[in-house]
Amino acid sequence: MKKWFFPFVIIVVIFFCYQPVLRAHFVNWDDETHLLNNLSVHAFDQEHIKEIFTTRVHGTYIPLTLLTFMIEHHVWGFNPFIYHLDNLILHILVSLLIYCLAQRLGLSSWAAGAAAVLFGIHPMHVESVAWVTERKDVLYAFFYMLALLTYLKHLDVCRLGKSVSLPKKPLWWPHRFLILTTIWGFLSILAKPMALSLPFILLLLDWFQKRSISRREILEKLPLFIMMALMAWLSYIPYARLPDTTLPQGALIWIWTFVFYLRQFFWPLYSVPIYRLSHPISLFQWDYALSVAVFILILILVIRFRRSRWLLFAFGYYFLSIFFLLRFDEVGDTNIVADRFMYLPSLGFCLGLGYGLQVAWNRLSIPKAKEALRKIVFAAVIGLLVITLGLKTYYQSKTWQNSLSLWQHQLKIFPQEYIALNNLALLLGEIPPYQEAKKEYHKMVEVQNEGLNIDFSKKTLASIKRIAYLISLYERASSINPSFVSAYYNLGQLYQDVGLIPKALICYRKVAELDPNYQDVYLSLGKLYFDLGDAAKSNLAYNQLLTLYPDDENVYMNVILAYNEILKKNVNDFEYRAARRQALEGYLQFIHDHSSTARSFFNLGYLYSEMGEIEEAISAYQTALKINPRHSESLYNLGNLLKGADHEKEALDMYQKAIEVDPRNSNAYLNIGIIYGRKGQDDKAKEMYHKALQVDPHNAKAYFNLAYMKEKEGNAHEAIDLYSKAIHLDPQNAESYYNLGNVYITLQKTSEAKSAYLKAVEINPNHMNAWVNLSILSFQMENFHDAARYCDEAVLLGYQAPSDYLRVLEKYR
Repeated sequence: MKKWFFPFVIIVVIFFCYQPVLRAHFVNWDDETHLLNNLSVHAFDQEHIKEIFTTRVHGTYIPLTLLTFMIEHHVWGFNPFIYHLDNLILHILVSLLIYCLAQRLGLSSWAAGAAAVLFGIHPMHVESVAWVTERKDVLYAFFYMLALLTYLKHLDVCRLGKSVSLPKKPLWWPHRFLILTTIWGFLSILAKPMALSLPFILLLLDWFQKRSISRREILEKLPLFIMMALMAWLSYIPYARLPDTTLPQGALIWIWTFVFYLRQFFWPLYSVPIYRLSHPISLFQWDYALSVAVFILILILVIRFRRSRWLLFAFGYYFLSIFFLLRFDEVGDTNIVADRFMYLPSLGFCLGLGYGLQVAWNRLSIPKAKEALRKIVFAAVIGLLVITLGLKTYYQSKTWQNSLSLWQHQLKIFPQEYIALNNLALLLGEIPPYQEAKKEYHKMVEVQNEGLNIDFSKKTLASIKRIAYLISLYERASSINPSFVSAYYNLGQLYQDVGLIPKALICYRKVAELDPNYQDVYLSLGKLYFDLGDAAKSNLAYNQLLTLYPDDENVYMNVILAYNEILKKNVNDFEYRAARRQALEGYLQFIHDHSSTARSFFNLGYLYSEMGEIEEAISAYQTALKINPRHSESLYNLGNLLKGADHEKEALDMYQKAIEVDPRNSNAYLNIGIIYGRKGQDDKAKEMYHKALQVDPHNAKAYFNLAYMKEKEGNAHEAIDLYSKAIHLDPQNAESYYNLGNVYITLQKTSEAKSAYLKAVEINPNHMNAWVNLSILSFQMENFHDAARYCDEAVLLGYQAPSDYLRVLEKYR
């Protein structure tokens, strides 16, 4: 029991301190790039696995991390709880391995436990645990720690081999732990390139364990050095650059970054995603002067206590782990420093502090009669440290609850952080109150453009205030950093959404001036010029994008989809139709010239489907499935096309195969249920709808279809409950409100029915049946003026009202 006491304490304390992360969501800070919008991890098959091992994300090669995302998505979908739980579990495992390492290095169990708890609850590590994207930190650290532990076993074998004659074994047997260390190291660097420090740390362990460091000791690590060099080439060399600062400035930046991590570890006052250098970079700037003073003090300390192996080990571990992240300039990077960079490099200090507590315990001379006092004093000191750091970590974890809390926290500490201002504005612009404000503001602009002078309602004034706030955030961001392209682009998008076209054009031109290769601006310009009726400039914008990126598959997709949206509004526009055909031919040539993948033909099928060319779409999906029979998206989309073409048997087969590949495909269950419903097999249909909800409890269509079946069965109360759930999940579905109104009619709840119909026509003003029912219901309620008005709306949409009914309503118009 005593053996498991400290591991149990480590688990409980860390779990409590990080408990808020289990309620956290994804954040708009690279979670989209690494997971939510990363198609490579959205399917678990050979093609996608090959893709994650042959591509980089944000220029970093992290295939093992992406593989964990792929597995999680395959089993649980985009449930943020799972991703955060796995991060936390990995962090706890890393802390437990640190406990084992500390004991192997000579610390007592309680001192090792203190070191592991210190690592586990240090607030500097919150970013690595609470941020889903930083799975790479906790994952690489897990394999890194396994590598260190097995290397210590290798050192034991080496010592044993010198003193004991062993029975005859295979040649590789004496090196078995070194081989295992190499495997763990390889997995670690596949999770994150920061593991390239491992060979240097192994040499540090040789020194710490008083092993001679000769040519043999270096050669045995050669496989690791080679792997690390390869990974460094893949992830760092392509982005290497010469410092653009003077030598004194570069030295100051290097020292500042060196001291920054020490400050964050020993004095963690605050933690934010983004830190900036102070300007000007000079010794006369207080933080550079202080950093230089601290750096000199550290050098003196290390020289003065150079015989202390633990002190040298702690600083040596830190330096060898982080030296390649110590910077000489700040050009082109969002993060010149970051808390997450210190995740594993802090290990040496945690072990050193554990050793310091052990030495203090041994040197504190107290009579046996007062032994209990020593225990109380040490328990109080460690308890105070745990409580202080634990509470700091607990509240810091809360700042990662969602994007809003994250950026508000950043701006609370650094109000002038332009990325946070931009991201906050982008986030607010997507939530319902601001979406409604955009629509209301657009109406106001249209009224003003028509030269009308009207008094604005409170709703309109509130919308103006909201939009003005968003504009102010973007303008602040661009004024702080005039070369920050994203702020100009997002402001242009906002202006375009609310109808301020001239201002949008100014912003887009600024973007193109600052970054002529900015893809999204050409798509936005194409749409803007289409709205203005200038086809020539619209096509020019799209063609510029294709010219800039002739080998980017996503560019072809985006341009053709943009043309599809245009042609939905202008079906017979020859100029746009010809431009789309030209773009499509370019994409076909791209597919021909590059290695064909299932995803390429899936994209082609999707494009053809959007264009209404169903036979071509079916053919493209079938080609995708020849390349990869387990391509789940192609199976599902092909099923949809076959269902629409009344090939229900073949559609069912496709849906079943899609579910075999991706058991979490809720819509596949939904569509199987629809097919069974058409065949009158209601029990099977309901079973499929329930399966759809088991897989995805947020599938509004499944609730809607179940509600409709209950409505047909005459079970009105259950139907109302299910329609209400569908509306809660999809509040913009007019049909749910319309059907809900019909059910209320059967229960003679006329006021509730009228409210439901009114909501239906508010969402979809062209819902003729809802207008008809509103008219009839109003007539029955003897509200004849409303009945006449609603009837007129229905007639405008094509309703053939009975002549007698129209005659009765005539006098109320």
